[in-house]
Amino acid sequence: MSRIFAAALLILLIVGGTIGTVMDTVPEIRKSIEIPKGTTAFFDFRLFNSVVVDSKEGKPLYRIDKTNYFAPGSAVYKYPPPYAALLSFDADRRWRPVARRFAIYDLSALVLTWLLLTVGTLRAPTARAAIPATTTGTNLPWSDPRSGLARSIGLLCLLTIWKPFWESLAGIQLEPLFLPLLALAFLALERGHDWVEGVAIGASSALKVYPALLGIGPLLERRWKSIGAGISAGVVLLAFGAWRFSWGETWYYVSQVLPKLGGTSLAPENLSILGRLGSALVGEITPPKGTQFLPTLESFGSPADVWSARIGAFLIVSVLIAITVRVLAPLRREQRGPVRFGLSLPLLLLVSPTSWFDYQTLLFVPAAWLFLRLPFEREYRAAWTVLLASLLPLVLLDANAVPRGEEAPLWLTLSRMLGAFGLWAAYVVVAWISRKSTAGSGERHERFDQPLGPDRSSGVARGEV
Repeated sequence: MSRIFAAALLILLIVGGTIGTVMDTVPEIRKSIEIPKGTTAFFDFRLFNSVVVDSKEGKPLYRIDKTNYFAPGSAVYKYPPPYAALLSFDADRRWRPVARRFAIYDLSALVLTWLLLTVGTLRAPTARAAIPATTTGTNLPWSDPRSGLARSIGLLCLLTIWKPFWESLAGIQLEPLFLPLLALAFLALERGHDWVEGVAIGASSALKVYPALLGIGPLLERRWKSIGAGISAGVVLLAFGAWRFSWGETWYYVSQVLPKLGGTSLAPENLSILGRLGSALVGEITPPKGTQFLPTLESFGSPADVWSARIGAFLIVSVLIAITVRVLAPLRREQRGPVRFGLSLPLLLLVSPTSWFDYQTLLFVPAAWLFLRLPFEREYRAAWTVLLASLLPLVLLDANAVPRGEEAPLWLTLSRMLGAFGLWAAYVVVAWISRKSTAGSGERHERFDQPLGPDRSSGVARGEV
C-alpha cells in the first residue's frame, strides 16, 4: 500500500509540475529575463534600486520624512543596510539589467535549495531527527517510488508550482535568497550542528528584520552556540553594510528607523492572525481624498478594536505555542531541532503583525523537508494527509492572478493562511507520532540495557512467577 501511495503521489506531482512548468514557470522566467518595456512589474525592486543609486550619489538611504514612511507596505526603502549593500554592486539607473541579474539570483537560490535538500536526502544519513532516518528511502533501489531519488524528482516538480515563489519573483523580493540558508539549517540540525541554524537566522534578520523572531526557539532551548552564531552573522552583515555605506547610516537605521518599524496592515494581502482579526473588527474603510491609502490597525482602528484584535491574536498564538511546546517536550534534545524549526517557520508568518503573500516562499523548505523525510508507513498516514492538504492552497492559488490594482479576495487570503496553519499542524502530527516512538524506544532500551535480561524482582514482589 505504501508503494502504491508513493507512486500515485509521484505521478501526480510530475503531471502537475509539467502542466505548471508549461503554463506558469516558463512564462514567469521569460518575463523576468526579457522585462518588456512599459512593464509595471518589479515595482518594489525598481524603487530599491533607485534609492541605492541615489545614495551612491550622496543622498540619504532612509528618508523618514516621506508620507506613511513607517506604514507596512509603503513605497519606500526601509530594509537594513546590508540589503542595500548587496544591491549597491549592481545598482544602476538602467534598472532592467539589474532586475534581470537579481531575478537570476533568485532562481539560482531556489535550484540550490533543491540540490542541498536532495543531497542531504540521498546521502547516507547520520541524522538524529525525530523521524527515523532508516525509513527515508535511502536504502531503496532508484526505481522504487519511495526512494530518495524519486522523492527528489517529486520535490523538483513541487518547486515549479510553488506559487509564493513566483509571487516573490514578481517583485524580486529577498525571501528566495533565504531558502538555501534555511535548507542548510534543517540539514545541520539533523546532525546536531546547532550553530548553522543561528547563522541562517542571523543572516536573514540582518537583511530583512522579521526572521529575527525565529531566534525565540533556540533562546528558549538555551542553544547558546546557535544564539552566538546568529549574533555574529548579523554583526558581520551589518559591518558589511557599514563598509559599503557608512557606520553613521547603519547607526541611523538601528536608532531611528528600526524602533519605529511595525504596524498591522489592514490590506487583504496581510496573512497574519492579527491582520485578519483587525480587518474583521475595523470593517470597510473609506480612503481619505488626496492621500496614499495604507490603512493600519493602529491608525484606523478604535482603541477597542486595537485591543480586541491584540487580545484575540494573543490568545490564538498562545494556544499554538502551547501545543508546540507540548508536542516537542517528550522528544530528546538531539531529536527536536528540525521539528522545532519546521514548526517555527509557519508560526513566524502567522504571528508577524504584517505578513505578505510572498513571505510564504519560506514555507517551501519545511514542506520540502517533510516531503523528503516522511516515511510511507501506515503510522505516518495522518501526517501525509495533513501535509498534502496544507500544500493545496500553496500550489493552486496564485495571488499574481488577481488583476493589478484590485485587492485580493478574502477567500484567497484565508485559504493561503490555512496553508500555513496546515503545515504547522503537519509538524505537530509528526512530533506527536515521534513522541510515541521515542517512548517505546526508551522502554526497549531500558529492558535490553540489562545484560541479564529484564529484572524479575519486581514481578516476584507482586507474587508473579
